[in-house]
Amino acid sequence: LVISVATSLLYLAVEMHADSDFNPSSAVFYNGLRSAWIGLVQFTGAGGFGPRTCSGKLLVLTYSTFILLLVSAYTANLAAYLTVERDTEVVCDSLDACINTGQRVCARQGTAAMAWLLDAYPNLE
Repeated sequence: LVISVATSLLYLAVEMHADSDFNPSSAVFYNGLRSAWIGLVQFTGAGGFGPRTCSGKLLVLTYSTFILLLVSAYTANLAAYLTVERDTEVVCDSLDACINTGQRVCARQGTAAMAWLLDAYPNLE
């Protein structure tokens, strides 16, 4: 966000008098807000800067490359996070081990599983 706003303000300084995205008769504050808006919209691809000067074109090329790298790094990180196998800790090897160590065992009331548990382990609550 900081880089986007800084780039937008730099773009405003470079392109202010080049008859590009800004109205020269508007206040500098309004043009600054417009530049910040265009800089943030550049992330979505719905709009962006329209530079006319060589320095403005170089700035937009650099900023677009930064956005491309940022989005691709985020995508790669998300893909790595979603595809990595998580280590799960096995608490009990069997039902007997869970009950003997005091672990909680759940079964729905009134089902065959509950009836079997109460028959097999009469001391369960």
